[in-house]
Amino acid sequence: MKQLFAILSLLVTVSFLNAQTPAAIKLNTPDKTRGASVMQALTNRQSVREYADRALSLQDLSDLLWAANGINRPDGRRTAATASNKQDIDLYAILPDAAYLYDAREHALKPVAAGDFRPLVAGSQRFALQAPLHLVMVSDFSRLGGSEQSRRLWSALDAGIVSQNIALFCSGCGLGTVPRTSMQSDKLKEALKLTDTQFPLINNIVGYPKQAAATAQAGNFHNFKVRDINGDDLDLASFKGKKVLVVNVASKCGLTPQYTQLQALYKKYGPDKFAIVGFPANNFGKQEPGTDAEIKEFCSTKYSVTFPMMSKISVKGDDIHPLYAWLTQAAVNGKQDAPVTWNFQKFMIDENGNWAGMVPPRTLPDSEIITNWIEGRAAVIN
Repeated sequence: MKQLFAILSLLVTVSFLNAQTPAAIKLNTPDKTRGASVMQALTNRQSVREYADRALSLQDLSDLLWAANGINRPDGRRTAATASNKQDIDLYAILPDAAYLYDAREHALKPVAAGDFRPLVAGSQRFALQAPLHLVMVSDFSRLGGSEQSRRLWSALDAGIVSQNIALFCSGCGLGTVPRTSMQSDKLKEALKLTDTQFPLINNIVGYPKQAAATAQAGNFHNFKVRDINGDDLDLASFKGKKVLVVNVASKCGLTPQYTQLQALYKKYGPDKFAIVGFPANNFGKQEPGTDAEIKEFCSTKYSVTFPMMSKISVKGDDIHPLYAWLTQAAVNGKQDAPVTWNFQKFMIDENGNWAGMVPPRTLPDSEIITNWIEGRAAVIN
């Protein structure tokens, strides 16, 4: 009986420990087509200290970490330069549930310790606790040569380059950040299980800006790049000067016959001053299961579609495409939360690339709210 009790106690202990160990986070493939131009990102760069109460999407987290210090060449070199390519900077991601180490080679977050260690990064600056993500740049002096003075100089420069990458990504993609040196370094070293040669140098707190106006400046429809249904890159800046209706489409939905009205609308008003952009998505009822080639064939033969069709994407969830993150979230588009509820939801974009309104899935493409907007008789939003 005692032996059985001991075994049960051991199982309970192991289960408890396993429950306390966070799982690794496999990050999405970085979307290297997104964001504003470099000059626009520099124009909009600013420190943000107020954040929306919302976790980063997995795609934003994935793209941010790659931009910060990911591998961008086959030989393993990084997006952030380091002295003599010593790669002395390790990037730690502090999330509300645990601390993780960014593994650039696997593009994944490896768990370090369970718990919320953001207060150790925030220190006395309590505003930092609003941010859902704290990125800590840690230099390992053992990877650097030379005197202690030179190691301190080079490690500081290397950490600053990673911090700048974070700032530029956030500015160009609608996130907010501020670089900081304030943190409880000794306690943080202990929490992150750092060695005697590893030193936290700088941190960036990251989140969606609380003030919608801040993110509205970060970009608009014209700042995105997508992939069309033929697999070619498409810069949405090519639609400047046109009103655009963006629609998530599906081939096996009860609303699929809306393709008829969409094509008629495009034929009547396009393509000089008006365009429709279709985004196949399999998010609802698995009603768009086909490949891009199959979708293209279906649209052309069944509905004679001639308006631009894009490659299949996700319009909701952790793998939401960055364009749809912008379309659906007020914290990013600066206008309105408008999550996609079903196939054939319609977003209106004005000639300058600004978010102009949303029309629910069951509202037909040739409804007055859409035609009046196209013809300039009514503005959907102020």
